[in-house]
Amino acid sequence: MNVFMWTLEETAKGLRISSAWLSEQVEKGNILCSRDEKGQYIFDSLAIMKWLSSKIDVKSMVLASVSDNVIVVYRAVADAKKAGELKPGPCEVCGSTDKVHGHHENYDRPLDLTWLCPKHHSARHKAMRVSANN
Repeated sequence: MNVFMWTLEETAKGLRISSAWLSEQVEKGNILCSRDEKGQYIFDSLAIMKWLSSKIDVKSMVLASVSDNVIVVYRAVADAKKAGELKPGPCEVCGSTDKVHGHHENYDRPLDLTWLCPKHHSARHKAMRVSANN
C-alpha cells in the first residue's frame, strides 16, 4: 500500500475541513508537515489522522480518499502500544528517543515499524515522494 502524502488543499478536501483552518493549525504548530520543492505544505495522511483523532471521533468522520486499511493499521498500532505489546524504540537513524514516530514501509504489516524521530521521519517520507515521482 502506498503512503498518502497530501497538499494542504488535498488534505482539507479529503478530510472535509477548511483549508484556512488547516493552515492556521500548521502556523500554530498543532500539525506537523513538510514542504515540497515548490514550498507547498505536504501532509502525511496518517500523522494528520492521528492528530485529528485526538480532537474528534474518527468513526464519525467521512474520510474521502483515505483507505480504510490505513485506519485499521493506525488502530492496530495504538492497541498494541496500549496493551504493552509494542514499545517505541530510539530513532533508527540518530538514536534520539524524543517524540519518536513509528514509520510503516508497508501497511500490510501493521506492527512492522521503523522508529524515527520527527526529522528523520519527515526525511523518509520526502525520499519516498521523490522515489515515487521517478
